Formats: sequence, C-alpha cells, structure tokens
Amino acid sequence: MPGRLLLSAVLALASTPVWAADRAVQAWDRIVPTRFNHLTAADGMANGMVTAVAQDSTGVMWFGTINGLVRYDGYRLQNFFNVKGDGASLPNNYVRALTPLANGALLIGSNDGQLARFDPAGDSFHTLQMDGAPKFGEKIYALAKASDGGVWVAYRRGLLHVDPDKGTARNETLTDAAGHALTVSAFSVLEDSAGDLWVGGDTGLAVRRKGETAFTPIPDSSPLTHDAVWALREGAHNRLWFGTLRSGGAWVDRTTLAVHGVPGTSGADSLTHGRTVRDIVELSPDGPVWMATDGVGIIAAPLDGGPARQISVDPSQPMSLSGDLVRALYRDRTGNLWAATQLGVSWTDLNPHAARALFASNKSPRGLADPNVAAVATDHRNRVWLGLGLGRVDVIDLEHAEIRHLTLPGRQAEREVQCLMLDEDGAMLAGSRGVTRIDPDSFAMTELSIPGFDQITLSVARQGEDLLLGTYTGLYRYAPKSGKLTHFQHDPKDPASLVNDEVREIVLMPDGSVWIGTIAGISVLKPGQPGFSNYRPVPNDPSGQLRNNVLSIKRDRLERNWIGTQDAVGLADLPPGGGDLIFRLSDVGDWHPHVVPAALLQDARDRIWLSSTDGIDIVEFADGKLTRSRPLGIRDGIYRRTHLPWSSAIGPYGELLFGALDGLTIIFPDQLKDAPPPAPLAVTGMLVNHKRRPSGELPTAQSGLRLGADQRSLTLEFALLDYAAASETQYSYRLEGFDKDWVELPNPGQAEASYTNLPQGHYRLALRAWSKGAPAPVAETVFPVTVAPFWYETAAARAGAVLALLLAMGGVVRLRTARLHRREAGLAKMVAQRTMELTEANRKLTELAHTDPLTGLLNRRRFFELAEAERERARRMSHSFSVVLFDLDHFKSINDTHGHHVGDQVLKAACAVIRDCMRSIDIVARYGGEELVALLPGTPAPAALQLAERVGTTLAAQPIDCGQCPVRVTTSSGIAEWQPSGESLESLLSRADAALYRAKENGRNQAVLGEPAPAASQEAS
Repeated sequence: MPGRLLLSAVLALASTPVWAADRAVQAWDRIVPTRFNHLTAADGMANGMVTAVAQDSTGVMWFGTINGLVRYDGYRLQNFFNVKGDGASLPNNYVRALTPLANGALLIGSNDGQLARFDPAGDSFHTLQMDGAPKFGEKIYALAKASDGGVWVAYRRGLLHVDPDKGTARNETLTDAAGHALTVSAFSVLEDSAGDLWVGGDTGLAVRRKGETAFTPIPDSSPLTHDAVWALREGAHNRLWFGTLRSGGAWVDRTTLAVHGVPGTSGADSLTHGRTVRDIVELSPDGPVWMATDGVGIIAAPLDGGPARQISVDPSQPMSLSGDLVRALYRDRTGNLWAATQLGVSWTDLNPHAARALFASNKSPRGLADPNVAAVATDHRNRVWLGLGLGRVDVIDLEHAEIRHLTLPGRQAEREVQCLMLDEDGAMLAGSRGVTRIDPDSFAMTELSIPGFDQITLSVARQGEDLLLGTYTGLYRYAPKSGKLTHFQHDPKDPASLVNDEVREIVLMPDGSVWIGTIAGISVLKPGQPGFSNYRPVPNDPSGQLRNNVLSIKRDRLERNWIGTQDAVGLADLPPGGGDLIFRLSDVGDWHPHVVPAALLQDARDRIWLSSTDGIDIVEFADGKLTRSRPLGIRDGIYRRTHLPWSSAIGPYGELLFGALDGLTIIFPDQLKDAPPPAPLAVTGMLVNHKRRPSGELPTAQSGLRLGADQRSLTLEFALLDYAAASETQYSYRLEGFDKDWVELPNPGQAEASYTNLPQGHYRLALRAWSKGAPAPVAETVFPVTVAPFWYETAAARAGAVLALLLAMGGVVRLRTARLHRREAGLAKMVAQRTMELTEANRKLTELAHTDPLTGLLNRRRFFELAEAERERARRMSHSFSVVLFDLDHFKSINDTHGHHVGDQVLKAACAVIRDCMRSIDIVARYGGEELVALLPGTPAPAALQLAERVGTTLAAQPIDCGQCPVRVTTSSGIAEWQPSGESLESLLSRADAALYRAKENGRNQAVLGEPAPAASQEAS
C-alpha cells in the first residue's frame, strides 16, 4: 500500500466507532466458513457412523455409534462394545440415544429397544429389566430428562417414563382429551422449563400441559404440523423448535401454539431439500439456529430475516464438516458444538474468537479462487481486494456477503498478483506482469499501456500524477502526461544509485520522500535530491543495524517507521536535525525461532500485531528490543499459517487482514480474550500397579486418592476438558512431598503423571494446564494422595521395635550386672550380632525405597538424586556424561495380546539385558512405564550411541521366553550428552526425549542422537 493510503487508513481506523467492531464480526461471519475439528474411525473410534453425543457430569464426552460406545477426554479414546457372554458389557453396539445421569453415569438407548445404565464404579453396563419397557426390536429414538429426576424414552411404540435408579418404567398414553390416539411411534420428546411435555411422532407434534393428563395436537394447516417430528429443542423467547421428516424446521410459540417457519429451513426455499431435520440448536437468544439434516449438512438460519446458509462437507477445506449426514447436535458446557455425522464427530468452538480464516474452495461460493493471498487492499465501499495466484483477484463485498472472482487479462494471468493499490479515482491497480486497472463499478479490466515496461510488478505507488513501480530489475517512474518512463537501477560504481534492483516496498512519507525497501537495504529518495540515500547492513555488526532483505516498511499513526527484515523487526528513526537514519532492530528469533516476520499492523488501541511464517503475535518495542507480549493460538481462532510479508491491510471496520499462503486471516482486536472459558482440569484415567481402574475411582479435589500398602505404582491421565485447543494446551504436575520441582509435559497428547515404588506417606498432587499466550495457568487442580504403609512401616510397629530394643538393652544390663565377670566376652559378641542385624535391616529398607520392585532397577526418584550428584561432580571436574532413554517398542500391544503378566516378564527380561550391557559405574533406572533411563559417566555421545545400538541389537536377537511363546521385543532410544557449560538435567532429558520421539517417528528399533542444547539451555543451571 502506498504511503498516503496507509496514512489515510490508519487515520480512518483512529476515528472508527466502537460499534464498527461488532459490525465487522457480523459482516465477516456471513462469509467466513465454520471451522471444525474432527474425530473419526481413523483416530481409533469404535465406528465412524456417529449417532448420539453427550457430556457426562464430569465433563467427559461420549459418542454413540452404530458399532459401539466411545468415551473421549480430548486426547484419549476408550471404546466399549458388546461382548458375548459378558452381562456387564454394552448390551447392543448400535447406540441411538444418550443422556447423562449423576456422578458420571449414563443412560443408553439402543437400536433393539434395550435400555442400559453405564456405571462408572466398575466401568460396566447394567441392562434395565422393567415391566412395560420396550421389547426386543422396538427402537429407542430419543431420551430426555424429566423434572422429577427420571428420563423420558421415545420409542417405536410410544412413550415411557423411566427411573434409572429404581429400575421402574411407566407407559404414557398418547391421546387427546377425546381419547383419540395421536401417534404410534414417538421419535422425539422434551419436557420444557415450564413442566410441559412435548412429543413428536409420526403424525406430528403434541403437548401435554403440566398437571394435565391429555395431549393437545398443535393446530395448524401447514405441512409442518402434519409431518413426522424428529427433533425437539427449547429455545429463548418462549420458542419450541422442532424438525420434521420432510418439511424442514420451524418453531412454535409455547403459549399460543402458533407455528412459525424460518426462511431457508422450511417452505419452498428450504435448503433442507426435503431431508429430515434430525436435531436443532439455538446458538443464542437472537440466533442463529443450526439444524442438523439427514444428507445436506447443517443449515444455519439467522433469526433477523437474513438468508440461511448451508454448512457442509468441502473436500478442498480439511477443516470443514466431516460428513453431510448429521444425526445429532450437542453444545457442551464450555461452548463447543458437536455434530454427529456418518464420517465421525466434528466440533467447533462457538466462543468469541479474535481471528477468522478464509480459505480457497472449489465448492463454496464464499471460498477464495486461489489459496495464495499475495496482496490485500480495501476500497471506500467496504470491499476487500485480494491479489491471488495466476492473475486472480477476489473482491469481497462485506455489505452483501459476496465474493467476486476476477482474472487479469492476457499475460497478467501468468503470475500471481503481488500488489494492489487503490487509485485516487477509486479504481484498483493490480500488479502482476505489468499493471492492470480494475473499474470499481463494472470491474472492467484494462492493462495500462506503459511504453518500454514489461516487468513483473512487485509494488506500486502514486506520487502526484506519476506511478512508481517496483520490480525485480529496479524502480520505474512513469509520467502518464509525457509518457516518459525513467528506470533506476543499482550501479556498483555510483553510491547514490539504487541500493538493489529487487524493489519490494515503496512508501511515501509525509515530508515528500520515498522509502524503497529492497533485498539489500533501504534507498530514500528525498525531494530535490538527484540520487538516493542508501542504508545497508553493517558487516560483522548486526546488533541494532539494518539487516538484509527488507520485507516491509510501515508508518503507523504515532509517526513511527517500522522496518521488517528476514529475521528482525524494529524502528527506523529520523533525527530531528537531519542526518542518517537510526535503526533499532530486534531479532525475532530470540522468542520465535526459525520463522520469518511478515507484516505489521496497528490497531485502534495502538497495539502492534505481527504476522509471521508461524502465526500472529502482539508485540511491543521498548529499549531497543522487541518483546512478544501476546502470541495468538487456537483458542483465539489462529492455526499455524505461513503469512506473507507484503500482504496486509486494515479492513473497512478496523479489522486487521493478513494474507497467507493458504488463505486470509482476519483479526478483530476487540474480540481478544485473555482467558478461555472455565473448564475442569480433571483426572480422566488411572492405572494402579499397571492395571486400569474404573472411571468411578478417579480422584477429584474433593475425594482425593488413597492407595493400599501394596499399590506403589501409579499413572494418572488428565486433560483440560474444554476440547477447544487440545494440541496447544501444555501441562505440568508435581507430587508435593515427593517431586522437588514441577514436571513439564511438552507433548499434550501424553498428559499423564507416572510414579513407581512410591514410599508410604501423605502427598498432594497438583496439576496445571497452560494455554498458548496465557501468562498464568488457565486451570489448576490439587488433591491429596495417601499411600498406606506396610505393617512394619506403621508407627505402632516402629514404637514396638523401639520398646523391644529398650527391653532387650535393659535385660542385657541386668544380666551383665549379675554375670559381669563370667559373660563379658559372650555379651560383646551378642551386641555385635544385634548391631549387624539392625544395620542389615536398615539397608534393606533403604533398598526398598530406592528400587523399582518389578525390574529391580533404581526408581525415578533415586535416579534423579544420583544423576544430580553426577552432574555436580562432572561440573567440578570438567567432565561430561551422557544419558540414554530406552522405550520398548509396541509394549502396549504385548500387554493387550499376551496379558500384563507376560508384559511384566518381558519388561524384567529387557531390563536384565540392558543392565548386562552396562558398566558397574553406569546408573540404570526405570523412568516410567516401559521407559528406562541410563546415565553413563565420562561417556561422550558417540560412545553412548554405540552402547544404545548394542543394547538394541542384543535385545532384538534374543526372543524372550515367557512360558507361552517366545516374544520378540525391540527398543527405541534417544541419546543426549550433557553440556559442560552447566546444562540442567531437565534440559538434558528433554533433548534425549526429543531424540527418542524421532526414533519412534522414523520407524522404531533404532537409536537417535539428540540435538545439541541451545545456548539458553546450556547457560541455565
């Protein structure tokens, strides 16, 4: 964008009223597609055809499918199936309806008419056998909670009231006041907040008022009330939403019983096209309302009379709805909306987001024509212009929610449109191979005839009547009146020539000067000056100086000149008295490694937003240093995208627009929220002594956890149950009284705390969840953990031992007094014997506290104590050492195939092999689960790599005989060498863990050497 247009844009932004922010969100939301996350059979679900969705009282999600029931905590899936002969298993795999009960229980309605209750105390199912309950083959269509604590059951032959706790069922008579039957099959049921009971069946909709015994059919002559009703939802403002078999969706006034159709969802113009409306969710009291259909996705209908839109599968957009056959919609307690489809479950976060994204699509009329958004500009008609690949220009009309696709004529279509400029007459100039003028009314395109100019145009600006054109071959000035074309190029012999021929940015400053950004520095052309003032990088002195490859030059509302280069961002100051520019640049790599800063924009609050090849950040520049004050993440609506340096603009309503290689990012600064919606950070799974425990035994802040004396191995799985940004949520934990420091978990998918050989005692386990950009944990959970003592560890046993010792000592004293002369030698021998026995007992107790009982190796706690001592010795002696992390490949499949007893034998045998390969001075321990760790004093990384490979070869060559059949096991390992500059154990182990992760990704059964520690990690101690 040229200088004058940039200044006018930021001045317009300064005067933008507050209401414009809301208007911007509303305008863009009519164009931007809804973005979904997906969970499918490929992720491990029991089946991809999802039929029902529910959230239990603990916050965990449940999905019914046509072949099993699924439990999901945001990371881990647990499938439940019918097992022949097992009365505690799921009674039927085809789940049609779910409703949550208290304490994590669940009521399940199946396709064959069976009702079952999920009991979390044993993770088991109990089939309800009741008089009057549906018979085999009578499908259960819907479940709904009753105000008396029971559950309404709509099924093939009518309506039931069920009490899941008492196991009783009561048939409801579906007749009107005259005794006429209203329906045969009940497809939907709802008891509203007033206590009125609504039933949708094969002949329409009826209501039974609270306190009455007969139903009243909804009186209306439209097809809506004579069609089968498959969906019921209570809405705001006295609305009762219903969905029909073929006639679409509508709502009825719960008081007057007047029926109201919604344009686009019922009637002749319905987007449902005669498909069944299976479920309805009203997103807010003022709309919109979403309707799930049996074949055309979701219909989103506004309640203000605006047009409805279809949300459906778009193969060109990977984050679209997963399937168009939508059986159920469910809004959870943190604002996510879940859609059950034939190809898995999709969900989207409905909470306000600071960002939206617009992608290319060959299906949606509101998709971009090309994903590469190389240039962005706005005009005075609330339109956004995008320069795309292959000479394409998209014009987004926010007033009418339309996107017009244009293609530049002739050779212009050979290249991407790299620059756009709003000309003084309202036309848009597009730079590709040459320059094209686009008429703002007719969109007619005319290639500018510039004699002697046939270049790829990278930037364009207007200075007076002249056009300034940046190209790969220098700067051109074109004077239309005279037809004169002046070409400026770099001349190595002329210091006043252009600094470089690749001109990326042209910015006009208020003093009349022109700043030209190139890949080798900045050239400034001042009024009346015959040549250029050039500013280049200073060799061997990068600090605070201009860098190569100037990607952007922006002047903000505070009259600051922002410079963006390949690896730095900062300010260029003009001294008040004249003279050379002063550059204050800061390396972005200090806090955002391996990325290229792209574009800078300033919002109405004067905050600076920086796009890059890795996302978007809010930044501050103070004392010559750029700081990252707020990175945006998934909870803000930002997914990782590669943004482009020359592609940004301030939108018509003050929104910020950033072009990327895969579409357009739209930022609404006033929508930025610092904290996500409240959600529980809960323990969602637990293994005690390597055996999974039922979900009803999971600890909470109220219940805590108590382990028996023989339960010393513990693994806890946990998750932040908001489901909005699982891949970006970071976790840490600390067992107070055992762990010295917080244990950070770099991989969210492995959010678990694991301990082996826990000593008896009282602890407190603290869990934390961190969101990207949050200055503090977004959720914390603390609960007590008690490990019961063995009998010899109790206070009574210890007191008894002390008393016995005192009595023994007293007897010895008395005996010595009586027989001092005769027994002096024997008494000395007895005391020595007792002392030796006591020493041996203490040694055994110490060994128990330091040893893993299954493998005989050191436990994790003892390893860290010895490793810290070795680290301190190595630091004093200027020695080094290495660590090796071993992980048995596919160990879970061994447990699943052969059983945990065979798994234990395999683990013990593997540990023996690893221990035999080590030296006597090496420290070998069980790190957790099937992970082992070895510390090799005085061993550099190459030697450690050889040892790890020897272990892997030895282990792979020796099948382990477990009694049933030989079991082959291999191991993956990661190696890291300690940096003598003072690297912490946490950093060392983290590098070894990263190498282990690469070994797994590369196919397992191999050893991988870790990357050297970064400078920051080496200096930490």
